[in-house]
Amino acid sequence: MTSLPAPIVSVDELSVAYRSGGREVPVVHEVSLAVRPGRTLALVGESGSGKSTVAATLLGHLRHGSRITGGRVAVDGRDVFALSARELRGLRGGTVAMVAQNAGHALTPSMRIGRQIAEAGGEVPVTELLEQVRLPRPRELARRYPHELSGGQQQRVAIAMAIAARPKVLVLDEPTTGLDVITQRGVLDLIGALREELGLAAVLVSHDLGVVAHMADEVCVLHAGRVVEAAPTRRLFTAPAAPYTRRLLSSVPRVTDAGLALVGEDGTREIRPRAEVPADAAEAVSVRDVTIDYGTAMRAVDGVSFSVRRGEVLALVGESGSGKSTIAWALAGLRVPSGGRMRAVAGGLPGDAAGGSAGGSAGAVAGRSSGGSSGGASGGPSADLSGAASDGSTGGSPGLSPGGSAGGSPGAWSGASPGGR
Repeated sequence: MTSLPAPIVSVDELSVAYRSGGREVPVVHEVSLAVRPGRTLALVGESGSGKSTVAATLLGHLRHGSRITGGRVAVDGRDVFALSARELRGLRGGTVAMVAQNAGHALTPSMRIGRQIAEAGGEVPVTELLEQVRLPRPRELARRYPHELSGGQQQRVAIAMAIAARPKVLVLDEPTTGLDVITQRGVLDLIGALREELGLAAVLVSHDLGVVAHMADEVCVLHAGRVVEAAPTRRLFTAPAAPYTRRLLSSVPRVTDAGLALVGEDGTREIRPRAEVPADAAEAVSVRDVTIDYGTAMRAVDGVSFSVRRGEVLALVGESGSGKSTIAWALAGLRVPSGGRMRAVAGGLPGDAAGGSAGGSAGAVAGRSSGGSSGGASGGPSADLSGAASDGSTGGSPGLSPGGSAGGSPGAWSGASPGGR
């Protein structure tokens, strides 16, 4: 029988406290865990449960004002908090590396990608690392700056930096937060493949139980700084033993839920039905054939139409770059559409916006013209957020105008002014 390899990560009865208001506040209580090479352990729990604090100790990190009050953290056979400053620097990156949850913040904006990866250390060429994280045209990409990459590409660069010195342990702190589901799946598959190729042990910190189910071999559930359950992933998801674990799993929204799920302390679920939207509910937002361009080279939104009635919730979904946020910015008055019509009714009250500006162009009521006045006249407590001003300028932000045009009617997205009600 083949014996199992010894754990490369071993945490024994770890306790951590923060200094607050002249007293010590315990935040981690006697946590124990172990991770073997080639395995992934997930730390899960609600915010404040101690997940990130425990994970950070693997790199010898403690927040300002905190200290170890008991226990031991060992990586590759060495007591992390007994190392000298020089030895600790060698541990970070060389033995343990972290992939942060927001690569866009972790990367230096003024430094080219290739140089940042080179500075991460190791003897593997930059282009080879970029190929290893499945990025196309590595030589070209190495010359780019972080803002020239998508969120998924930035995360892959962060992974390349983490594996540059060929560490034995990866700490993954919410590695796919903020990524759309398609990009997220690609990043998760990459991490799984690298774990197998390089024989890495991984500690995953995540709120996302779907990510945990996909990646982890074992799961450690923390609550208020204590381990409440630790089990192989399949067993924990199919037969959770602790009431808190059952409550955590029951809190995950399900497609079949016909309303808001109210979860009891024991994990039982009660569905509160959604309120019915009356068939004659007033239209609150109307978007018709809207197009939004970035300069002259890129069309971000092309011919989108939808309407939202009062009391209704509409979800805009799609992968990164699909135009979701651009539409939301336009509705908030932060971007002027290039064409089409966006109409909002203040407070969901019935009313009609004027069909165009004083100059006769269809569209811009709330946008400012180059002269600084509102781009058109509104006919009531509604606002047209579309298009450009009648002189063709896009001017400033639409919908933020405190008053109307020469006609005096309010035309702001935020609703009618007191004089217009």
